[in-house]
Amino acid sequence: MPFSEGCLESLRSLLRAHSEQLDCVRIQSNGLLVHLADALPSDLRRLEFEEFTLPSEAGDTAALRRTHGLKELKISTWSEDELLEQASIELEHFLRAPGPLERLELIRYFIPTLTLGAGGLTSLQCLVLEECNYDSLLEELAGLPRLRSLILCPPHPRPLHEVFREITPAVIPALEVVVVSERVTLNGLGHSSPGTAHTRVPRLISELQGLVRRAPAPLHAIYCYDTMFFRHPVSERVGCPLCREASVEAVAAMHEYMGGRKHIKLDGSVHCVKV
Repeated sequence: MPFSEGCLESLRSLLRAHSEQLDCVRIQSNGLLVHLADALPSDLRRLEFEEFTLPSEAGDTAALRRTHGLKELKISTWSEDELLEQASIELEHFLRAPGPLERLELIRYFIPTLTLGAGGLTSLQCLVLEECNYDSLLEELAGLPRLRSLILCPPHPRPLHEVFREITPAVIPALEVVVVSERVTLNGLGHSSPGTAHTRVPRLISELQGLVRRAPAPLHAIYCYDTMFFRHPVSERVGCPLCREASVEAVAAMHEYMGGRKHIKLDGSVHCVKV
């Protein structure tokens, strides 16, 4: 939609006036970033962009390249299916440039084209994929040497037990947290009863356990805020920072990526398993 110059100038003035206080900016209208990018503070920590479009439509990609110093980026594309691959190619130009990005959340992207491990994301510590198209994550993980957290949200384009089976220790030297979310509903609660993951998805659970066992770092894997796997005794869960981090990320994934179920609490009901 078109924006009046008066409205745009007001937004730019507002951003500049509060540049020292701004921590996160969320843009929900396509074509708006191109008008605001130069007014964003240079030390902005997080940018959320919910309607990323192709350059031919609104110039969003070129505008994104003018942002500097971002620590976190959440970005989704609403291009038609036949344009998803092209949208991913355009975003890759931004991701290839070295930068301080530590957390990247991608929604509806074509990962094989995006080539996350191309070299520009050497500082990345957390990767969130939702509704993304991928066959394997080996190449991407191999190019993300500092990745600590991997969060996979539905729908999953390939059976996840196959994806996890392919992951070798060499490509996950720093991985400490894996979160797998699925759209599971039981009595309207949005998640299943503790422990039921064992009977519902045995192959996935088996591969998650295998990944925890062979990971170089003390990996914690959690399924749907339902079951968590780790290598230390269950009695050490209280006070374990990675148990806490995995639980927090799992709840956040269910809140933000599964319909905003805000009533799900970090209540300690996760079934814990030492592998």
